[in-house]
Amino acid sequence: MEWYIYDGGKSIGKKGSENGIIVDDIESHYGARITLEKDGVTAPFSVTFGIYGLLFHTRFAETENEARDYINLTKEKIKGIYTHGEIPENERDDAWINRYNELLSSLMD
Repeated sequence: MEWYIYDGGKSIGKKGSENGIIVDDIESHYGARITLEKDGVTAPFSVTFGIYGLLFHTRFAETENEARDYINLTKEKIKGIYTHGEIPENERDDAWINRYNELLSSLMD
């Protein structure tokens, strides 16, 4: 799963959704975005991510290393959701739905 700088980096240095300064902003060609802010209102660092049309979530961190570790973990979890979604619709059953819900829930951990 490829990630690239969102909008050519135009958001870097601007105020983000948590009123911090955006220091990293990446997007996947599958339709997901992860933003790292520093010095926000709630915490020293915040990570916001969204899967377009599905969900949006924010997690707070005390250090940049903690935030970046969370970003790496989140990227893998998002990849798992998209991989699971590649299963053809005619092969999706209750077990598929349960696994999909587990994958979505794991993003909130």
